[in-house]
Amino acid sequence: MTGFTATQDCLQHYIVQYFGEQIPPCGICSTCTDTRELTDMTLAAQKVLSNIVRMGQLQAGNYSKTQVVAVLRGKLAEKMRWTGFDTLSTYGLLSDWPVKKLNQFIDYLVADGYLLVSGEYNGLSISEKGIGVLKSEQSVMLREIKTTQPIKKTYSRTREVGGELFELLRKQRSIFAKELSLPPFMIFSDQVLMNMAEAEPETRDQLLTVSGIGEKKADQFGSDFLAIIKQFKQVT
Repeated sequence: MTGFTATQDCLQHYIVQYFGEQIPPCGICSTCTDTRELTDMTLAAQKVLSNIVRMGQLQAGNYSKTQVVAVLRGKLAEKMRWTGFDTLSTYGLLSDWPVKKLNQFIDYLVADGYLLVSGEYNGLSISEKGIGVLKSEQSVMLREIKTTQPIKKTYSRTREVGGELFELLRKQRSIFAKELSLPPFMIFSDQVLMNMAEAEPETRDQLLTVSGIGEKKADQFGSDFLAIIKQFKQVT
């Protein structure tokens, strides 16, 4: 779904391409009728792609969008200093970009095939198309990224700090729901997942202090959610 909302390709073409088919641009979707001028974003794309390469070279592995954004904005968490990412030449290279704009730009690079997403924690890696951009063999042209001011709510910290963790917990909830043939909210509601993402419990006892989680569900689902939280905290 993120790819569909982030791409600047024809939306109908994007959908059928997912199923291995090809059609010409439809000319009637919101992308095809968008009149905003295209901007050359090749240099910005090269900065993002180069940063991902350097992170992987310094500490082997693929890193999440949250980590990539933190390095590009020069906002690496203190507990991640051991990685040495703050010594990279790309550290803080896009420090003047708002978080939301940079997140949307990376979503676009994923949606249009410059970046690949893989693994349980959505690690980013560069595709053949992205390599072409790094080598200046291909340009990245896109329309101005629209950003809006977020609405402040009392649980904004949960969405801001635990946003990616919240999505990982939702993914695990979907797995359980599919296995048990239940609607997702029967496993845990979104609010319970937000509570869990904010609290980041490490043990069963801590999990039981999260509002909305009782003994039965802690026994049935707790270990899997705790494992996700533990892994998430290790890489952030």
